[in-house]
Amino acid sequence: MYEQLNLREWPFHVTPDREFAAVWAGRKTTQQQIERLLRGMALVPASSLHLFWADFGMGKTHTLFHIEHLCKTKFRDLVPVYTMLPKQPKGFTDLYRAIAAALPYDLLRERLVDVGRDMHDVSSHVLFTDFPDVANALLSTFSQDARKANLARQWLTAQRIRQRDLAILDVTRNIRSPEDAVAALTILTRLLTSGAGRHAKALVMVDEFQRVGELPARARQQVNVGLHTYFNANPHGLGLLLTFSFGRQDNLTFMLTPELISRASPQTVALDRLTSAEAIEFVADLFSQFRCTPASNPLSPFSAPAAEKIVRFISDHKALTPRRLMLYFDHVLREYVLDHGPDGEIAAEDAGVYLSSPELGALDTDAPES
Repeated sequence: MYEQLNLREWPFHVTPDREFAAVWAGRKTTQQQIERLLRGMALVPASSLHLFWADFGMGKTHTLFHIEHLCKTKFRDLVPVYTMLPKQPKGFTDLYRAIAAALPYDLLRERLVDVGRDMHDVSSHVLFTDFPDVANALLSTFSQDARKANLARQWLTAQRIRQRDLAILDVTRNIRSPEDAVAALTILTRLLTSGAGRHAKALVMVDEFQRVGELPARARQQVNVGLHTYFNANPHGLGLLLTFSFGRQDNLTFMLTPELISRASPQTVALDRLTSAEAIEFVADLFSQFRCTPASNPLSPFSAPAAEKIVRFISDHKALTPRRLMLYFDHVLREYVLDHGPDGEIAAEDAGVYLSSPELGALDTDAPES
């Protein structure tokens, strides 16, 4: 059926999906901004902290998945690590758990083998001086004993394990404090880039960082101090990207401590609301990446008047965002195909019929991402 629409796959994805991370529609200036940011990270070995803000629905999480894709395909000196700030972290250790759970453990094990190739005891390597237990726990993830390997992953993600199980891993204590978490994360970050080239960096992306503003002052301070300490402990080889789901940059002063803000690079990323012309360009560019064969009408299976009617309908009521565009175009196309089949072109009158559906009002919300 998609072939009859001249589409190899359904193009609309309202929720972020890593399978479609390679897709980037419209917003050429933003695309150039992102690639410039990544080129800068790959060029200079010094660590950098970058801030990224956007309103809900602007495609922030998809942008991070796209950055992850670019790191794996184009900027191979950058090792991407994507995570999300937990909803109610009690402090930095909870953020450490989220980051540690997202680390590429296959790559960490490769790096560990390289580091310890000529050593009898890899935990004595200078890399692990501050916390030798990290090396022993990583070694245990190699184990053919599934329970031992599972315990090791639990320990590395700061889950509390029993005292008698610590001996199985040859570790002395659990990761309990923010100081332990910073030490462990610093070692894991340095290990990720060890032997990978002078300009290699771990790019740690923490999505939904605005959640820190909902925390009690003490927890918010501890998260900030932990990140600040982690950043300072890694003067080279770390890119840190924090994202915020709001459109005003001055809100950052509430979310971040002055010490952390002072380390932020002026090179930021912001996703602005779309104009009507940009919205049409977005839809046409999105379709172009899913075509089976080139189309004379870049908006097909929508006629140009139908596409313009949908964009105008949205802009008359709400802001034009990528999420909202995909929601409305998805709804109209889906309903049209169910009623008329995949042949033909959607006219403006057809679009008007489906835009009147009460379902759209229920689906189209400005709620923050979960």
